[in-house]
Amino acid sequence: MVDDGSGDVQVWRIEDRELAPVDSKWLGHFYGGDCYLLLYTYLIGEKQHYLLYIWQGSQASQDEIAASAYQAVILDQKYNGEPVQIRVPMGKEPPHLMSIFKGRMVVYQVWLLN
Repeated sequence: MVDDGSGDVQVWRIEDRELAPVDSKWLGHFYGGDCYLLLYTYLIGEKQHYLLYIWQGSQASQDEIAASAYQAVILDQKYNGEPVQIRVPMGKEPPHLMSIFKGRMVVYQVWLLN
């Protein structure tokens, strides 16, 4: 892990193929039908480094998944290609991502009954 997860994080949800900021009080709360981008910023010495997590819910549509990848490219370009991009399928969250949420991550699922 690059650090203990105590760096700065910005979170966006994909809405209508665009980035919509997520309020910090909802950090660690995800919907299984959505995709999110998380830009994690940490320091090594005086230099900022970035991780760009692309979290993709198991019930997300192909359009949302494609939009999350597209928006990741745009965000990456905004930071001059410096973020390391990490695609995270729901249920495969790496330890560092979990450390950002202090081990507390909530995923809301929609269950359809016949």
